[in-house]
Amino acid sequence: MIVGNEDSRIIEETLNSGIARGIFKNRSVVIFGCTPYARNIRDCLRKHGIELDAFIDNNLRKVGAECLGVRVFKLEDYFKDKNREVIVIIASKLFKTTKDIIM
Repeated sequence: MIVGNEDSRIIEETLNSGIARGIFKNRSVVIFGCTPYARNIRDCLRKHGIELDAFIDNNLRKVGAECLGVRVFKLEDYFKDKNREVIVIIASKLFKTTKDIIM
C-alpha cells in the first residue's frame, strides 16, 4: 500500500500542529503499528529533530524485529519499566476519520 498525497498532507499537518504546541517536548515518541503510514510519521518527526524511541505492534511476528530501523515491542513489554511520559502515535488509516480529535 502506498500512502497517498492527501494522507501524507493530513499526517504532516496534524504532527506539525502538535509540534508547534510543544506536545513532544521532553517526551519519548512511539508509533503503534508498523504500517505504511509509519514512514510518513517518522519522516515528519525527523524534520523537527524528533526521533522514535520504539514501535509497538500486536503482530507477534513483528515483535523483536525492526521497523524502519527501530525496535518493535509488544505494548506491555514496552511500558513495563517506563518512568517518563510517552506519546503514542497510532499509524492507522483510522486517522482519516478521527483527525479532528488527534492531538
